[in-house]
Amino acid sequence: MKSKSADPNVDLFFATMTFKHFGDLQRVTALDIMRREVGIFAGALLKRLFRNPNSSILTERNFAVLLFPDLPVRKSKVKSNDYKKNLDLTSVNNGLHLHGPLMIPKISRLRGESLIDHINRKPATYCPKHGKIQEIHLVPITDAEKATAYAAKHLYRGSFDTSDMIVAPKARSEM
Repeated sequence: MKSKSADPNVDLFFATMTFKHFGDLQRVTALDIMRREVGIFAGALLKRLFRNPNSSILTERNFAVLLFPDLPVRKSKVKSNDYKKNLDLTSVNNGLHLHGPLMIPKISRLRGESLIDHINRKPATYCPKHGKIQEIHLVPITDAEKATAYAAKHLYRGSFDTSDMIVAPKARSEM
């Protein structure tokens, strides 16, 4: 399924990132760790996508990760086996994880390999043993507006605010 975006030169994915257990940290501290780990992930992916990842023309127009904090919500129609699996995932860091849109250029150094296949093939690069990212799950986005609204649902509910959003790579003015 191909993603539809306003820009025909990019592919859009919905990314979900879960993290290894941080210990009993406050939410703000956990989000700071997640922010750092997303920066490391974005840096590794930029190096794979672009020959010169510091080129502002390439990165600022064709690559972006916008992640929102999310907390689990129990679904009413879940099979018991699925519920137990979901319960295991939600018990880590009190269920706090990140999700949101990820945009990459159609033309990159992946040379025809899909981003999903690339990340699944290189877990040591994007979820290293010494890092805190447990898993990265990607799904092609078919409706960018709907996917972004879903990702930002906890902003609308007031569980988190805009300062909790994670944007990567950082703007040059922030570096």
